[in-house]
Amino acid sequence: RRTMAFTSLGEIVELGDPRMKRRAIERLSKRPSPDAVRLLQRALRDPHADIQILAASALSRIEGRVTEETRKAERISAHSPDSASAKALLGNQYFDYVYLGLLDPESRVFYLRRAIRAFRESLTLSPDQPEVLVRLGRALFATLVGVLVIIFTVSSITIIPGVYWSVAGLGVAY
Repeated sequence: RRTMAFTSLGEIVELGDPRMKRRAIERLSKRPSPDAVRLLQRALRDPHADIQILAASALSRIEGRVTEETRKAERISAHSPDSASAKALLGNQYFDYVYLGLLDPESRVFYLRRAIRAFRESLTLSPDQPEVLVRLGRALFATLVGVLVIIFTVSSITIIPGVYWSVAGLGVAY
């Protein structure tokens, strides 16, 4: 059901008249998800400048909400340094920020590294957390993929072995 809603909103963003597009963008801005972010990013390329501005504003509002939620999780973790659940909450928030699709490759790796640290701290405090182990594994794999993307797109060829093998080692260690 949710996919159908995004499919129809996607069609409106792509093919609708400007009035319909404005309403679709407004709805998408209220449900932050990777699908909504992709559709709003697509609307940034709309031929109508007002649609582009509205989409940019919607993405900015989504990022503002996510940033505020991340700050809140950081405050909770700082006030409860011995709480495994606070560390897991922080790791989940970092991971969800990456998953949303708002970040550039370098920022993705930055937040994934923070998620990994928070998940590891949570597991140190309370090892019996299978859901945190799963998220840690996903974060490690996503970091490996992110580093490889960065390496193959912007880095000098001479640093590939050192970075690749150290990140691959982290993945294997998991």
